[in-house]
Amino acid sequence: MSVKFGPILITGADTGIGRATAIGLANRGYKVYASVYSEINIEELEKIDNVNAFKLDVTNPEDISAIKKWIEAKGEGLYGIVNNAGIGETWPLIESTEEEIHRIININLYGVIRVTTALMPLLTQSKGRVVTIGSLSGTIPTKFIGSPIFGKRLRISLRCQ
Repeated sequence: MSVKFGPILITGADTGIGRATAIGLANRGYKVYASVYSEINIEELEKIDNVNAFKLDVTNPEDISAIKKWIEAKGEGLYGIVNNAGIGETWPLIESTEEEIHRIININLYGVIRVTTALMPLLTQSKGRVVTIGSLSGTIPTKFIGSPIFGKRLRISLRCQ
């Protein structure tokens, strides 16, 4: 299938919604830059027309900087970001360590901020869009999800900016 629409970056395209979004957009003619956390998922995604897959850790500024340079070198611009990378671990808050809570917030909140702010100049040039994927778990009371939801609610508040 030929490319009809400019590139879209999707974080967290390893599995689930991110993978389905990457495949769906590629099948509709978008060029897709599919970032994955685990390198074992790259080969499978690369088999799909219009998809370029690569490893990206949203907690690593060097990874993000390298992806930005790679996108700029392609010279095709960037027409959208789908922030999907995230984790949804659950456990009682009393059993959580500070390190576990920081890890969740670093991925689910700061990862979105890092990727979006780093690539915003490219999006501004193309008048592109940012979509951030979340879940309903932040709006439906469920036990053992206090730590992940804290970061998720902060991420939702960024939509207003």
